[in-house]
Amino acid sequence: MRNLSIKLMAAFAFAALVGIVLAAVLIERATTTQFQSYLEHSQGMGGMMGGGMGDLMQAMMGVPERGFLAAVQDSLWIAGASAVAVSVGLGVLLVRQVVAPLRRLNLAAQHIARGDLSLRVPVSSRDEVGELAHSFNYMADTLSRNQELRRNLMADIAHELRTPLTVIQSNIEGMMDGVVEPTKHNLSSLHEE
Repeated sequence: MRNLSIKLMAAFAFAALVGIVLAAVLIERATTTQFQSYLEHSQGMGGMMGGGMGDLMQAMMGVPERGFLAAVQDSLWIAGASAVAVSVGLGVLLVRQVVAPLRRLNLAAQHIARGDLSLRVPVSSRDEVGELAHSFNYMADTLSRNQELRRNLMADIAHELRTPLTVIQSNIEGMMDGVVEPTKHNLSSLHEE
């Protein structure tokens, strides 16, 4: 894995962890406060039933209440761990969907940098990465067309230069061999070429 993959997965895990810890703290405080209020209310009800009954009710409720609070806390941690696992799993899927096309683009860019203008990347989405792939392919097509036009231009220039140079060369050779006379008319024609 590369840097972007790790950063994205860490961001998902961190966001899930912060959310779960925050939820756990808030729920624990709320349940503890509400439960204390319930116990105070129950104790008040026991006082209405007689002096000894309130102490008896308090003793009877102590263990189940602690068990209830422990069960709530355990459930929160299980839910938190599950949420972190799900967010990491979703993070891995997202990283693959984002990073894989970027890696293909990087590979294609390396090919173009080496002069291979034939490689194109598949456009598999309409999001920003898909737009980038489309722009990359358009750039590669434009570069390929420009290279072909440059080759054609060079071939045309070479052809256009070759004809007059051949005429000049053959006339000069003819003058050197004495076949063509170096008259003002012939020299003027060579000058024009």
